[in-house]
Amino acid sequence: MSFNIVDLVKDQVKGQLLGQMGNLLGNESGKAAGATDSMIPALLSGLMGSSSTSGGADSLFKAVNDQDDGLMDNLGSLLGGGQASSVIDNGNSLLGGLLGTGGLGKLAGALAGFSGLSKGGTSSLMGMLAPVVIGVLKRKVMGDGLNAGGLASMLMDQKSNIGGALPAGLGDQLNASGFLSSLSGAAGSAVSGATDAAGSAVSGVADAAGSAVSGVTDAAGSAVSGVTNAAGSAVSGATDAAGDVAKSGSSMFRWLLPIVGLAALAWLAMKFLGGGGIEDAANSATDAAQGATEAVTSTAADAASAATDAVEGAAEGMELPDVGGIGDSLTGVFGSATEAFSGITDAESATAAIPALEGVGSQLTEVGGLFDKVPEAARGPLNSIATDGLGKLQPIIDKVLALPGVGSILEPIVGPILESLKGMAG
Repeated sequence: MSFNIVDLVKDQVKGQLLGQMGNLLGNESGKAAGATDSMIPALLSGLMGSSSTSGGADSLFKAVNDQDDGLMDNLGSLLGGGQASSVIDNGNSLLGGLLGTGGLGKLAGALAGFSGLSKGGTSSLMGMLAPVVIGVLKRKVMGDGLNAGGLASMLMDQKSNIGGALPAGLGDQLNASGFLSSLSGAAGSAVSGATDAAGSAVSGVADAAGSAVSGVTDAAGSAVSGVTNAAGSAVSGATDAAGDVAKSGSSMFRWLLPIVGLAALAWLAMKFLGGGGIEDAANSATDAAQGATEAVTSTAADAASAATDAVEGAAEGMELPDVGGIGDSLTGVFGSATEAFSGITDAESATAAIPALEGVGSQLTEVGGLFDKVPEAARGPLNSIATDGLGKLQPIIDKVLALPGVGSILEPIVGPILESLKGMAG
């Protein structure tokens, strides 16, 4: 495309506005310009990643349409007119809804470590930049007549510009923080390049499959120990290659990886211990490896499909949970709970809030049922959302329960809610 989304945002953050943002950072004002240059592409990569699902694209599109048309143009006067705190809080609330509270915390931590800003300064700057980023996206939506899908596609088309604008080393920080893994695979593509990642995955899996053919064929003429060693190498190589695909592919494939390894080991054990003979086992393994080679020579998607087929027997009947969707639902639970508790000031309002809190409990029961279906190895992003959410919600609950007469009314409802949330936090 002829435009660069990163440059469009940066064009809005310069001169007087950048100076005002720096002034609000106090003694860290000298770091504002450098932090802004790294923060803008990082925020865009996060929004690109979250919008790669239909739910995320709809949420971003709604946030873009809901923003006041004049907010971006009036941002300077708001920041300089005593409303900076409101702008920052609203901006971070918006980002938390789009990236998830856990994702937002990881992003802030990575940016703070990279820019040298304190976490407080980083959070403030992110809150101030949020309406600028959303405002630029709104101008593109309005100017080009984009819908939710069109907005998501536009961001994906900008992945090379976004990835190229990330300063050297920041991509590694984002990966190390777990921020990119807390989103869909598109965010990682902004940093490393989807084409290169897919090409590497194809090459790695194809090489591993070729090694399996060669190793097992050579083992056919060797002793039992030689066949066993070659089989082990084949499993190890295929597992490593599958790991490469998982890193550049979907979150579903990531948690299927252990099942791939177990299924392969079980298959080999059946062949070598089933009494069919070394030669028959080697020939069967050779045929299987040759089939794998053919299956993975075109695209990384073919490799993922082949791996899924390989474990179909082990995974048959399993419904793979949508971790991103569960995370969104869990974030919604915290939002509903916060709203319900915030309106309680005495025993009377506590009684009036019971239906809303029972609704929160019902939401949480539904989310908990889905959470339990997620393998423990894939629960990291959900644990982070629960931990971050509890850190903000617990003080509110403690304050409400300390009100005269309120504790006895709400504790029977609040207790199970907190117990469930603590269980999800791990």
